[in-house]
Amino acid sequence: IAWRQQRFDGDEEMYGRLEAWRRNDKHLWRWEVGARRRALARRREQYRVLAARLAERYGVVVLGDFDLRTFARRPVLSDEGVGSIVLRAQQRIAAPSELRTCVAQAFSGRGRVVVKLSTVDNSRQCHACRTIEEWDQAADVRHECGMCHAEWDQDYNACRNRLAAYRERSSGEDGAKPENTGAWRRRKADKGGRSKEAA
Repeated sequence: IAWRQQRFDGDEEMYGRLEAWRRNDKHLWRWEVGARRRALARRREQYRVLAARLAERYGVVVLGDFDLRTFARRPVLSDEGVGSIVLRAQQRIAAPSELRTCVAQAFSGRGRVVVKLSTVDNSRQCHACRTIEEWDQAADVRHECGMCHAEWDQDYNACRNRLAAYRERSSGEDGAKPENTGAWRRRKADKGGRSKEAA
């Protein structure tokens, strides 16, 4: 801008080249911003569709009660290797917090039950024998229980433990049943939509 306002003799060629570069760079920047917004919108829509399908099929969703942002925090620079950089990039692409939000909104919006439970020792406790295992979880995703020798994936094991905790907590309680489902179905029926029984 300063050069544009303070032109001088003999600057036509250089000024013209830089101005052409500036216009092209601005065009590419706008294209990048638009492409990013469209990609994020597509991802959000896919998550919403998936969450809606799950809410149509199930009456209860059990989520871990923890802050996903703790996994996205950048490690100390000296400890950050290629693996950490790749992991952070994958976390940003997948956006698990957005998926969890879409699932919670889809279930609550349809009168389903949304349960949040503690995740303490979820992935370390063997779902088969309930023993708390100690190993390098970052290095080995799969683990064999030292007590009962059951072999499992950390995420699968955590889900089994979370479901077991929910069943123990809700056994004999009405809270295990979806709430307000009838009201939601009536609203949907009034709008001419169809509803399916949750599995």
